[in-house]
Amino acid sequence: MIRSLWERWSSFFKGDGAPPGGPWLAPAPRGLALFAALAAFAGLVAAEQWLRAHEAESSRALARVEEYRRQALQSRSELRSFAKLKSQGVERFKKGLSSLARSRRSLFEAGIDLQDQKRVLEKVWEIASTYVSIDVPGRKVRLMRGDQALQSFPIAYAPPAAFGGEKAAVANFERIVSKERFAAPERGQYVETNGRLLWEPPQVGSSRRANALGAYVLFTNGPLILHGPPQSRSDHEAFAHDCLGLSLYAATKLFAGSYIGTRVVFDPPLSSLKTIVPSPAAKKMSRAPKKAVARKKRR
Repeated sequence: MIRSLWERWSSFFKGDGAPPGGPWLAPAPRGLALFAALAAFAGLVAAEQWLRAHEAESSRALARVEEYRRQALQSRSELRSFAKLKSQGVERFKKGLSSLARSRRSLFEAGIDLQDQKRVLEKVWEIASTYVSIDVPGRKVRLMRGDQALQSFPIAYAPPAAFGGEKAAVANFERIVSKERFAAPERGQYVETNGRLLWEPPQVGSSRRANALGAYVLFTNGPLILHGPPQSRSDHEAFAHDCLGLSLYAATKLFAGSYIGTRVVFDPPLSSLKTIVPSPAAKKMSRAPKKAVARKKRR
């Protein structure tokens, strides 16, 4: 546009045409017209430079805005990705918490089961390692657990005294097969008749058996019976069994510390003992019937 105006003004000053402004500039002198044209041209050039400067600044601003927009879009994409990752992480965390709770519950239950099994195994080991040791030369009966003596008690008869007139051989190793807090008049019995099993439980009352054995009675699979002091001395001597002559305290402790199946061991074995000197209590017990017979003869 500026070039076309310049060409028209150049042709006007050369006298080849009318001025670019139209017929109203025709009466003006050529010098004034030239000045006006130069001023207009300078204004147009300045305006063009100002517009170009502002255009460049606007272009740079637009470029910055585009860069900010691109960064904003990238940040928004990253934020969306982070939000998605966060939501996924929260879901995994929730699932992990539930799995952790289940795992802790399983671990807790497994710990309880292990503690129960440990207590059972400890009890089984206690039952298996507990036994009664009878030291005939030392006239002691000991409640043992492994190689450790838990308690030791004196015995009146060493070796065991046989009562009831029937002397049976005592084995070096026996087991406890039954326990009675108070000796029943008769032990429980069962009889099978015509395919039916009839059980007669132990009776309560007084009999020679109850008077002979007293309380805290431990029956073995042999003739040896561990029990407390008898209620009747005559019934005790008439009842067939082998006896150690335990005190009430010793019978109580042995009854509480032993189990069904507990071993009763002679240490050393009876077969290895050649001569055994009876204890004073056994001698006194053996002389008691003779004294009673002599008193009857005198009367």
